Amino acid sequence: MLTKDHLKAILSGEKELMKMSEVRFCNPPAFDEISVKAMYDKAIKRSNMAKYFPTKYAKGRSCCKEYFYNIWNTVHPNDVKEIIAHANEQRYGLK
Repeated sequence: MLTKDHLKAILSGEKELMKMSEVRFCNPPAFDEISVKAMYDKAIKRSNMAKYFPTKYAKGRSCCKEYFYNIWNTVHPNDVKEIIAHANEQRYGLK
């Protein structure tokens, strides 16, 4: 979600955008335990993650799931792979 405040931060150099050609797309399952709401605070603390996300969101809003996981999968692909594998193992006993 691109807001005017986030766009200002990008233009001033505080935040960054990623080229579409660099993005490693993923489609995580829709499990509550790996939702954006559940994972955002942990993921944003990882190195090089905060620079791609707004500093704050409007009340009651959060990051788009597709954007969140695509950026996370690009910057830290092993994290996303492990989280999805763990969620599947917990739900279905899959390894």
